[in-house]
Amino acid sequence: MKHIKTKHEELRDFTLNPKLRELMVNYYGITHEMSATDDDLILEYHWLFRNNNLHFIFECEQLSNSWNGPGDPNTYRTL
Repeated sequence: MKHIKTKHEELRDFTLNPKLRELMVNYYGITHEMSATDDDLILEYHWLFRNNNLHFIFECEQLSNSWNGPGDPNTYRTL
């Protein structure tokens, strides 16, 4: 299998991807049990990326959806 290298664009803010910000707020709230600034979220994202753990963001999203059920407006997110 051939390994393909891709260029990683460094995340500086969430203006172009508000959905990623929403996912990161959810992840940070679940894992750290506290709110975070955008700088905290960006640092956490870079840490996850460097350690090949971006999947944790989506696992937390799936977990929070299972707590409240589909369509429940009272999610864990605090934007």
